[in-house]
Amino acid sequence: RVIAELRKAAPENTLMITDTGNHQTWVEQYWDVYEPRSVFTPGGFAGMGFGTYGSLGVKLARPDRPVVCVTSDGSWMMFPGAVATAVEHDIPVVWVLLNNYTIGVIRDLQRFYMDGREIGTTFMKHKTGELWNPDFAKMAEAMGAGSISVDHPGDLSSAVETAFSSGRPYLVEGKINRDTA
Repeated sequence: RVIAELRKAAPENTLMITDTGNHQTWVEQYWDVYEPRSVFTPGGFAGMGFGTYGSLGVKLARPDRPVVCVTSDGSWMMFPGAVATAVEHDIPVVWVLLNNYTIGVIRDLQRFYMDGREIGTTFMKHKTGELWNPDFAKMAEAMGAGSISVDHPGDLSSAVETAFSSGRPYLVEGKINRDTA
C-alpha cells in the first residue's frame, strides 16, 4: 500500500531511487514505471545508505525532474547527513523513510536460518523492550529540511504531495508494520 500511495502522489516523471532493504524489493514490485532509466536501485550490490545520498546525485544529474528516495530507518541512519548536504546546496529531493524499528532484511534472514531467532536487528530500549528510534522528522527539521511523520496509510499521499510541492529537501516518515513481508 505504501508504494501505491507514493506512486499516486508522485508526479509521473519522478525519478525513483531506493536504498537497500525490504523496501527495495517493494519498489521493484509495485512502483509503476512509465519510462526507461527512471528507477535507480542497487540490486544486491550496495551498502545501506546507497539511496540516501544517491538521491542527491540523481537530482544533480537531472535537476528538471522530481526525485524521491524510498529508504528505511536502518538505511537512513547510515547517512542522515545527506539531509544537511541537500539543505546546504539547495537540492530538493524527497526521502520517504519507512520506519519499522528494525533492519528488516537481516532480521528476516536471521529468523529463517536461525530457527526464528534474531540478534541485534531490532531498535529498542533494552531496559523496557519498547521499540524505539530517533524522531526522524525532528532530525530532518533540525538540519533545515521540511519533514512530516505519518502514522496512518491514508495520510501518506497528501504528505508526499506536500513534500514535492515544497521545492526543498523533505523527509516523509511513515511508520509501517515491522512484520510485513
